[in-house]
Parts: sequence; C-alpha cells; structure tokens
Amino acid sequence: MQPYRQRHIDEPLPLQLLSGLILLAGYFCVYQPAEAHLDRLQRSSAELQSRVTFGNQILNRHTVYEHRAEQMRSELAGLQFDADDTTMMATFLNNLDTRLHNHHLELTELTPNHDITASGNATSFTLHLRGNYHELIAFLNELSDMPTLVRLENLSFTSAANDNQAQQNPVLDANINAALVPIQTQGSS
Repeated sequence: MQPYRQRHIDEPLPLQLLSGLILLAGYFCVYQPAEAHLDRLQRSSAELQSRVTFGNQILNRHTVYEHRAEQMRSELAGLQFDADDTTMMATFLNNLDTRLHNHHLELTELTPNHDITASGNATSFTLHLRGNYHELIAFLNELSDMPTLVRLENLSFTSAANDNQAQQNPVLDANINAALVPIQTQGSS
C-alpha cells in the first residue's frame, strides 16, 4: 500500500485538477454563500432592531398623545359644564330680578359660594334680601315656580333697624343660602 501523498502525486493530472476544482467549488458554493447569508442576517437583524426601537418610540408618543387628548376631553367637558352653569345662573338671575321687583324686595347682596364639595354639581350662592315678612314669604313660595330648581340650604331672618316702621310694617333682613341644581332632561346623560 502506498502512502496518501505518494498515491496523490501518482494520480493522473486531470484527476488532481478535478479534486482541486471540487474543493474550490465547495468553497465558493458552500462557505462563501453561507458567510454572505450570515452577513445579510446580521444586517437584517440590526435593521429590524432599529425598526422595533422606532416603533416603540411611536407607541410611546401615541400613549402621550392619547393621555393629552383625554385631558383635553375632560377640560372641554368641564367648559361645557361651566357654560351650562352660566346659562342656568343667567336665567335664574333674570327671573330673580323680576320676582324681587314684583314683591318690592331689595337685594342687598348676592354672593357665590365656592364650596363645591358640599353642594355637588349645584351652583351655590347666598342672597341677602330686605323687605317685609309677607313679601319675603311670598317670594320664597314663588321660588318653586322658577324654571331652575332652587334648593334652599339655610334661611334666617333678622329684624332691620328701622324702629319708626316697626309697628306698622316691620322690615326684615333675610339671609338665604341656596343652590341651583341642574335638571337633567331625557336627552342629556
């Protein structure tokens, strides 16, 4: 038996060339394409990672914008509620002025109350009125006929310091704590 090297040299030249060509073909067909494929996979992986990072940035921005949009929606709802309160208060004041004039009562002070937690959704205020007892009672009875629901929370009467008229037609000062309560119609939620 001949050693490998000896046998390889003794082979005819075309067979040696054929062996070399097979080795080169294997290198170019198997190794280089696998290396190129590995490079393409690495580039694709890097590109995919950058796209995932970009997608996460977009999702984060979207979440921030959704949060801002929700804040704006709640602010707009608050503005709508304030506009409804303003309309309700304007209607009430118009009716109040008419009824005070009809009963010859003097409005000495109208003060809004800012304690919202105590009155819930109601707009609370304090009225200071001056007039005789019968006119004040008639005015209070007419509050239930107003188009806006008025909830009386506190009512107190004190005698006005007018001693000359005290015998004939006593004048009283009335302090009324009240609230305008929004009435929900069937169309509102």
